[in-house]
Amino acid sequence: MIVYKFRLYPTSIQTCKMEETLETCRRLYNSMLDDKIKNRTSFYEQKKMLVELKRNDKHLKSVHSQVLQDVVLRLDKAYQVFFAKLSKQPKFKRRGRYNSFTYPQSGFKLEGDRVKLSTIGKVKIHLHRQVMGMIKRATIIRDIDQWFVALLVKENQPEKPSGDGKIGVDVGISNIVAL
Repeated sequence: MIVYKFRLYPTSIQTCKMEETLETCRRLYNSMLDDKIKNRTSFYEQKKMLVELKRNDKHLKSVHSQVLQDVVLRLDKAYQVFFAKLSKQPKFKRRGRYNSFTYPQSGFKLEGDRVKLSTIGKVKIHLHRQVMGMIKRATIIRDIDQWFVALLVKENQPEKPSGDGKIGVDVGISNIVAL
């Protein structure tokens, strides 16, 4: 697996949509964290809750479903790291402190010099090198006033020469070891 990071050049409308997506993800993260603290809700229960929340909230409806599921997964991973004593307890994210969202399986497609993002549209991308392999995941990142996409790619590995796996060893007088 390898990650390619490319600069995005969204239009002003696409920038607004991506900002709204980040804000929706931040609010979902905070509400799920609040629920986890108060009710000790498990990861699977929160994923079930997400379906009900999406029916009643117009902001959640405007975001791709797998992006929202990734927010719940991100919170669960934060708790797993906390319980392994590798990090502090997850905190609420204040405005402007949630800077990325991920399309884990679908909802994105690379088309020439544009990347098609579900609910956002075709965003211009600066491909400074060719992507080799199959794209598994796309993460949209806001870095101050610039936008980037990180594409996780499974590389096509060349076939290794096949052998029968047998090796013969000859211990002789003139040669110590011959393979």
